[in-house]
Amino acid sequence: MKKRELSLLISVGMLVLMAALSGQPDDALLWTDRGCDASYTVDDLITVYFIPEDGEEYELWAYDALMNAQLLSEGVGDGQTLNITVTAKPPLGPLTFVFKMPCKGECELCDMCDYGQCTVTVVDPCADHCTNRIQDCGEYGVDCGGGCPVKDADSDGVEDCMDLCPNSRCDKVDENGCETDADADGVTDCDDECPDEKGDPSNRGCPYSNSLLIVGGIGVAVFVGGLVVWRMKGREH
Repeated sequence: MKKRELSLLISVGMLVLMAALSGQPDDALLWTDRGCDASYTVDDLITVYFIPEDGEEYELWAYDALMNAQLLSEGVGDGQTLNITVTAKPPLGPLTFVFKMPCKGECELCDMCDYGQCTVTVVDPCADHCTNRIQDCGEYGVDCGGGCPVKDADSDGVEDCMDLCPNSRCDKVDENGCETDADADGVTDCDDECPDEKGDPSNRGCPYSNSLLIVGGIGVAVFVGGLVVWRMKGREH
């Protein structure tokens, strides 16, 4: 066998091996490491593979569930398999990768045409806790026997991936992990010394008692009376 033929066979073999390792479906120009129709939890890494034709311009786009578009990669292909790694981020729902190259054929209005689409789903990392009754340590939530702890940085009882207020100062919070104010007096229950009675923020959430008001009133009256007497004595002299 000639060296040139052997080199060609080795090159073809390497391409086949690379395609197999990357999970390339048959004849696909675009796919991900888990395949299309796969699910990724928030913060998972997604490796996107694509094959631009030799000498052809290409673009790789991503469209999230709200149809926000992001250009991930562009350039001129060399016929080799390329890849880019992105992080799964909200919004939750479908995330579609679209691979574009120049349109072929007669089309005056055409520019770049779709040569492949691959849609995966971004899911809530808290939504599938213990579905198989075995908790992986990549999941956090109710322990189903896997021995993995709840991830709750502020110890308010609401795990971090559900916590909209991740720096609560106590465990008196609502289902979103935000501090509550049960008596609606403007003092959160973490600081309110009278959490069941509407009070004054200047009095740590407690109302001023009538006795204090009476004593305060007497004090003011005595002060005013003393001031009047002092002025009267001053006039006598």
